[in-house]
Amino acid sequence: MPDPSPGDQRAEAVRLIRMLAAGGPLRIEPRVQDSLNSLDLEINDVRACLCVLDVREIHKEEPDETVEGKQVYVFRTRYEGELLYVKVSIRLPKDHDLKVLSFKHWGE
Repeated sequence: MPDPSPGDQRAEAVRLIRMLAAGGPLRIEPRVQDSLNSLDLEINDVRACLCVLDVREIHKEEPDETVEGKQVYVFRTRYEGELLYVKVSIRLPKDHDLKVLSFKHWGE
């Protein structure tokens, strides 16, 4: 079977991110909590934002340098009127560990 195309991989990543955000485990980096405080947001807001991400909002992707086999996806998205930089790490094709690396105003 041929390798999935980059578009297929991105769509699968967004599907998995949305699924895990809806009810799976979600790990938040400590520095993300500071950003959430400055945005006056809570963990449920992070989940809500991740649940509606769209593949067209992917700004870039790169290998996760801290965990072999994981991929980092950076999204440029809007949530509650704010343009946000959202960075997550996940392993495809299957993962049970969604890690939020960054969640802040775009451009910070």
